[in-house]
Amino acid sequence: MDELIQAMSDQDLIDFKAKNPTNESLNTLIDGILAKRESDVVAVKLLDKFTKEVDKLIAKLPHPETVHNVYIRWAECEVTDEAAEAVEVEIVDEPAKLGDDGTTATPAVAHMESRKPTHKVHQWVVDLNKGFNVGTGNKATPTATKRGITLNKRNGNTLEFAGNFPSAAVGCKHLSIDKGSDSAVRVLQREGYIIDAYTGTDYTAS
Repeated sequence: MDELIQAMSDQDLIDFKAKNPTNESLNTLIDGILAKRESDVVAVKLLDKFTKEVDKLIAKLPHPETVHNVYIRWAECEVTDEAAEAVEVEIVDEPAKLGDDGTTATPAVAHMESRKPTHKVHQWVVDLNKGFNVGTGNKATPTATKRGITLNKRNGNTLEFAGNFPSAAVGCKHLSIDKGSDSAVRVLQREGYIIDAYTGTDYTAS
């Protein structure tokens, strides 16, 4: 019965529903089918519009010699609340080193920075030369991408520098953090790491 109803046209479904006004389960099924068809049409139109707009945008862009591909993904990102008031936080550049007797042999090196609070949003993220070896032979040359991050570990009211990485996943691997099937960014944040964008190529690990 369900397969027969699924194969009916929209008008046939509307007519069939009108002939069975007291059959609640049937009416619920028909309403669900019609709603799904309508949402599918909207999704197809949106995808078509999106594809055309991307094509128009790409067609107008110049081609830098160093750019071989562009990868765009929809992802959760941490953005700065520009309207918020900045607060002073201590950034630990080098952690304190302990001597053989367990006492502090070399004090930590730190500096103060003014930072604004952040919040998470979903937005488009662009990666350049994703998976492309820009070096010669078997040697790859590090390139900066928009996935590059600087990690600082939250420790009370201070932040301890943990490294620069080409991606959050590489950061997890270097820090021996098992992210499983979860987002590397979310895992790092749960572990108390502050994530900032990094546009350089001096990676702690890659």
